[in-house]
Amino acid sequence: MLFARLLAFVMAAALAVPGFVCASPLPTVRTAWLAEHEAFAAWYAHERKWDAENGISLELVLFPTGKNLVDNMRGAGCVIGGCGGAAAVFGLLDKRIYVIGVGSDETAANAVYVRPDSPLLALKGENPSYPELYGSAAAMQGKTVLAPVGTSAHQLLYFWLERLGTSDAEAIVIDTKPEEALKAFMGGMGDAVALWAPDTYKAESLGLKRVATGRDCGITQPILLIADRKAADADPAAVTAFMKAYLKAVEAISALPKEELAPLYQRFMRDFAGQEVSVEVARADLEHHRFLSGDEQRAIFRSRAEGGLLQAWIEDVVRFHEATGALSRRQSKALEGVPLATSRFLDEAASH
Repeated sequence: MLFARLLAFVMAAALAVPGFVCASPLPTVRTAWLAEHEAFAAWYAHERKWDAENGISLELVLFPTGKNLVDNMRGAGCVIGGCGGAAAVFGLLDKRIYVIGVGSDETAANAVYVRPDSPLLALKGENPSYPELYGSAAAMQGKTVLAPVGTSAHQLLYFWLERLGTSDAEAIVIDTKPEEALKAFMGGMGDAVALWAPDTYKAESLGLKRVATGRDCGITQPILLIADRKAADADPAAVTAFMKAYLKAVEAISALPKEELAPLYQRFMRDFAGQEVSVEVARADLEHHRFLSGDEQRAIFRSRAEGGLLQAWIEDVVRFHEATGALSRRQSKALEGVPLATSRFLDEAASH
């Protein structure tokens, strides 16, 4: 009884002190990610409590693929996510999501590989507009390529073949997950294989030769930050708070010394994705992906007339999906101009 009275007295006295506020848990903002570079900034923002600094607590939820993420983020209660454009356009088509930012540039992380004895390696610069590409239209006739269909790696394959003057229809594309594709290719299956990181690093360690990247093909393959429309419209302040924390983490990561960055990335992959990666893989992933500052992202979101690039990047994805039959002409037309891409949250994050 004495303890209860003493506790009541202490609480009453505390509440009488000006400025005393009982701590209450911060609202949780669930976010959806793949086990990839773009999630690093969200993880680091939470690690450094920059989410709490902006009045929220970030929760990171892991998804296996971009398509799975876009299809299921609302059901999982996720407000924000990050995925490639190849998956995001279907959320835009259904008007389920906004594109609110760019998580990272993964153009250098996707590549097409061949074996060291491939005749394609003797054919470089057949298209003078793309002098770093290997291969030719004639050399790819009837050739088999392993690729995860409908993904950014497949998009790269599509543009590589187009730049060579041919198409998916002239080659044989076998739908294969990257980790399975690499194993099958090393076992003798196929003439080429389209991969993304970290399987690209494994391919190079096994002696495979790169014949095309997005940069070689003149395309950019961004990871997009997306927000569930319904959730973002209901609580836009939470999305702005996320953006402020995320961009602060991007700035901090970009300023870290290289010798600190790789071990930190290893810890991120272990803590978030449950993956042990070598310091070499960590360094390669950091080298082949690039975060964009808030200023860079706002410039990308400008209109095409003002020099903005986002619309063209997403239109490349739409063209790829239409050419490979995943989108109809009517659906592609509906995505023209990317009406649900908005810099609103980037702008608000910058103004606070």
